[in-house]
Amino acid sequence: MNAHNLEFVKALQKCGVSRVVLPREMDLKTAKLIQNHLDIETEYFIHGDMCTVNGSNCYYSSFIWGNSSNCGRCFKPCRWPYRVKKDGYVYKTEFPLAAKDRYMYEHIPELIDACVTSFKIEGRMRETDFIVDLVNTYGDAIDRYLDNPLAFQRKQGAEELYNNRKRDFTTAYAFSEPGLDFINTRYEGTGKFYSTGKVFSTPTEEPKLTDRTISKMKEEFSSYNIEASSSKKLSVKVNNFEQAKACVELGVERIYLPSEVLLPDTSLTSEQLKQLVIMKKDTELYLDLPQMMDELQFDIIDQYLDKHGIYFDGLLVSNLGAIAKYGTDYKVITDYNINIFNAKAMEFYEKLGASEFTASIEMKSDQLANFISTANMQVELIVHGPLRVMYLNHN
Repeated sequence: MNAHNLEFVKALQKCGVSRVVLPREMDLKTAKLIQNHLDIETEYFIHGDMCTVNGSNCYYSSFIWGNSSNCGRCFKPCRWPYRVKKDGYVYKTEFPLAAKDRYMYEHIPELIDACVTSFKIEGRMRETDFIVDLVNTYGDAIDRYLDNPLAFQRKQGAEELYNNRKRDFTTAYAFSEPGLDFINTRYEGTGKFYSTGKVFSTPTEEPKLTDRTISKMKEEFSSYNIEASSSKKLSVKVNNFEQAKACVELGVERIYLPSEVLLPDTSLTSEQLKQLVIMKKDTELYLDLPQMMDELQFDIIDQYLDKHGIYFDGLLVSNLGAIAKYGTDYKVITDYNINIFNAKAMEFYEKLGASEFTASIEMKSDQLANFISTANMQVELIVHGPLRVMYLNHN
């Protein structure tokens, strides 16, 4: 679920959740903050396969092959070789997105200090003996620390883990945002993922949108009774003032103004925002909140909305914590990252404060047709434009 902030976990707790699996990108300070503020069990990832991309924020495998990482079907394109080019220079880094494996064995005191309830070891697609040894080694170390923390030897047993590793090790995000040291450079553990030691992911040709594909999509939609809405709207997500101004002049019904701006653009100034409000006529202005929000970002958005919130008709949000926090004061639309697939999900987020919903970009044509035909609330569908298929904090 990528429950990556206090508001998110708080909302889950109100829904009756008793234990939250924290994201692999969460540092131990934030894990401790959540534990200290809320009476809820937490589970923290301590060993195994890492992604460079933030949890539930990678659509790369889904976009290329229709095999979604969010549905456990990732083809791991991040572990393949790429050429990194910038300013005419080709960098030598062959596997720029292939992360090392998480390794927290020597930091059991810090994990216990963070009040983590459960230590999570990733064992999928690994040999049975490998997992048994791994769990026993960590279990023995935890027992040693609890028995005598003063005499605890951090590196006792570490050599065996190191010698039997699949990839090199990293503490990843536990203590800071990782840099180049996060990327694996040993060939035998890079550019592949394992099932009992065998490689079974290899690059394939990118699929093409053919007439046959389009005809199949038309058939799927025609099999459902979908009534055409009389109130179609065009929404445009912009990245700077000039784009927003052009949309107003063209009479676009809704504009999403960014709080996360992609270079080379910069955030709108207060004067530009006021100018848009004066000239917008019937165009609605929405603030597009960050895709992921930590506690500092919530504080920044709170201050911004205190001063400029009156200029916006609503918010476009991408995580459950933001819906729960702002849903009572603003009209909230869920973005595609909420990954809504069905009416039950819409009902759930509506109770938290959302009033409109963007369909998941991972839906197959039959799923999308069924979803639209059964939806009893307003649905927004992304029809054109570049999408971020990877979202990460990697420095």
